[in-house]
Parts: sequence; structure tokens; C-alpha cells
Amino acid sequence: LRALVSPAEFPTISTRHKTHLPFRSRSGLGLTDNIQKSFTILTSPHTLTIILAILLKIPGILWGWRLIFNFATGNNQSLSSIKNLFRENFINELNSSQQEAVTNTEGPSLVIAGAGSGKTRVLTYRIAQLLSQGVPAYKILALTFTNKAAREMQKRIAELVGQEIAANLWMGTFHSIFSKILRFEAEKLGYTSSYTIYDTQDSKNMIKAIVKDMKLDDKIYKPSTILGRISMAKNNLIVAQSYAQSSRILSEDTAGKRPLLGEIYKQYQQRCKQSDTMDFDDLLLQTNILFRDFPDILAKYQQKFNYILVDEYQDTNYAQYLIVKKLSDRHHNICVVGDDAQSIYSFRGARIENILNFKNDYPEYKLYKLEQNYR
Repeated sequence: LRALVSPAEFPTISTRHKTHLPFRSRSGLGLTDNIQKSFTILTSPHTLTIILAILLKIPGILWGWRLIFNFATGNNQSLSSIKNLFRENFINELNSSQQEAVTNTEGPSLVIAGAGSGKTRVLTYRIAQLLSQGVPAYKILALTFTNKAAREMQKRIAELVGQEIAANLWMGTFHSIFSKILRFEAEKLGYTSSYTIYDTQDSKNMIKAIVKDMKLDDKIYKPSTILGRISMAKNNLIVAQSYAQSSRILSEDTAGKRPLLGEIYKQYQQRCKQSDTMDFDDLLLQTNILFRDFPDILAKYQQKFNYILVDEYQDTNYAQYLIVKKLSDRHHNICVVGDDAQSIYSFRGARIENILNFKNDYPEYKLYKLEQNYR
């Protein structure tokens, strides 16, 4: 504390009073007065700024000493000082293309990045940039395709801004984030907040039971094949009723010698609903239904998420694309990163046109290309 204030601001205590309570300082302040003044100093913007600098870890301690020196010499800096130091530190670690993609945070942005070009770093540092600008962590939604990618980004951000701040981000896979939203809103869709999520094997077992109950040939109506068709339908937002009414789909199923697939889909959904269960693809389908049928709920989450970031945008399917589009309609602060020459999830309904048509969805978008390969 003595390094932060002048002697006049923090009175020394007479040694002859050390063993006597209550004591009084040379300034005439009693013990209660000194405690109160010490508390005031501890909670001052100067001191809190230094504490924040130390908590920032890398290289917060050095910044803390620098700010201590500035305060002791009368150079009165505020919290904005630490933000500026923090921003300069991590921005300098990026190349020029990455810096542009990280610092231009407002409006829609499309970052084209191949393997090894530092796209994960751009997403991570862009989030850190938003936080350094004062954006609350809970206002940022970051979507990835794998839990591994989400954990890696969370770890990197925690190293930059601290674990407590990073923990408040809405960051995770599409399915994990939307399942979280559905936990809050499930009752509007006829589910409980504690609904069960089926994995692939659970779904196959239920389909196998339905095929058996319908006395169908399980060599033709294979659970894996049936589940694949149902999954493709859900990812394209085709519910069981629409599936059964589509002449095109019926023609395809008949050609594949599975004309009753639509009925299996219908019974599968009914049994899931009765047992308060959603499968992996329902997390996308039901979120779309929620936002479609309850505009007030959509508006709530549009207001909640001021900034949206999406990794591997070229691998999004129609259900994922539409949710992201709806959530970003209010603020248009959306940043997507992807490779327009690659899509590895086409078998799950991924649509490369989602990234190719980004400019049509957001005419005011900015394009950034990461062309330097670090591998």
C-alpha cells in the first residue's frame, strides 16, 4: 500500500503505541479510522487495477509492477490502462491478416482459413479482444464442432483472461449449447427440463424394437440405415408428418425397398416424446421449432448474445445454419471461420453453400483471408 500512495495519504504509526489498543497515529486517526482508510485504499480503482493485472497472469505481474511505478510517481492510470496493455500484448503475437480479423469485431465477418493458418488462434484472440473491450463474457456465443476444439479454445482464452472470466462464456459444440438452451425452455415443447438425451446406440435399439413390433424384415429395415434417414430428415428440418407426406421421399424409400420408413419415423418420435427423450439430432430440430413457434424466446436469446462466433462454418448443416442465422439477425455481430474448399461432414448433411452464400446473407460483411501456413 505504501508503494501506491504518498506518506501524507497513508500515515505512519508511532512505535510506542504498537502494544496499546486503541492506538492513534500521528495524524490523529484511531484504529477504526485506519482500518476504514486502509479499506478505502484497497478498494480504490488504482489498487483494483493492479490486482486485476496480477490475476491476468500472462504477463500480468509485469504489468502490475509497471502500474505500481506509475501510481507511485503520480502517473494516474485507470482500468483502461490495463486493457490497452493487454490488447497490445496479444495483438502483437498475430500476423497482419490475423490482426485484422481479430480487431474488427463489429458487424459480420467471414474468415477464410485453411489448415495450419491459425484459425483457432484468430477465434480465441477475437474473443479475448471482445472481453478486453468490456463485452461481458455471457454475451458471447462461440460454437464449435467437437468437444476437443471447445476445450482447447476455453483453455487458451483462460490463459489470456483468466479462468473465472472464460468460464462465463457460452462456448461449446452446437449440440451442447442448444441442449443447454432446451433445458431452460423444454416445457414449452412438451418436455421436462430433465429430458434424456439418447446416444446412437439407444436410438438404434428403439428403432430395432419398432421394426420388430411392426413385423418387418430387419435385414431390409436395418436400424443403422433407418436412423441415418431419420437423421438426414431432422438436419433438414423435416418432421415425421412432413416426411410421410412427401411424395419425393416416399418414392426414394420405395425404390430402396423401405416404403414404411415414414411410419417408423413417426412411431420413433412418438416413443421418444412419451419417454421424455430427445436424440442427438432433436437438439437441433427442437431448437429450430422453439425459435419458430415462440418469437419471444428467440428475441430473448437474440438479445442475450451480442456476438456470435462459429468455427468450421463450411461443415454446418441446414438446421445449424438456420439457428445461427436467426440468433444473429438482431445484432449482425457474427464471425464465421471456415475453409471454402473443404467440408468433412457432408455425410451428416453439411452444406458448403452456407459459407459460399455468407455474402448474400450479410451484404455488409468483411472478408479476411488467412493465407500464411504455419505447419
